[in-house]
Amino acid sequence: SGVITDLGYSLDSSLMCATAGNSAFFWDMKTFDLVKEMKTDRELMSVAVDTERNRLVLGSVKELWVRRYDFKSEKEVACNKGHHGPINSLAFSPDGSFASGSVDGTI
Repeated sequence: SGVITDLGYSLDSSLMCATAGNSAFFWDMKTFDLVKEMKTDRELMSVAVDTERNRLVLGSVKELWVRRYDFKSEKEVACNKGHHGPINSLAFSPDGSFASGSVDGTI
């Protein structure tokens, strides 16, 4: 639990996702049932999910990295570094790439 720091939708609008505290939440947009709660060991600030490619990305309040996960297994598959501030915005594009925005003013 905690304050909601991000809210968004998958590209295909099948899932709504949010971050609060150390968790990312995913709801089915047809039924509004909670599909998944992914708990982490860090306080989260942002989330984006790509259901077609079975992946998600998370940004943390205290880290400067974007961590990419397999959506089903929740295993981390990559860690992208480069920002100088917390990641407050994440989005996937239709081609499968993603963008991140940070409080340091960079994308």
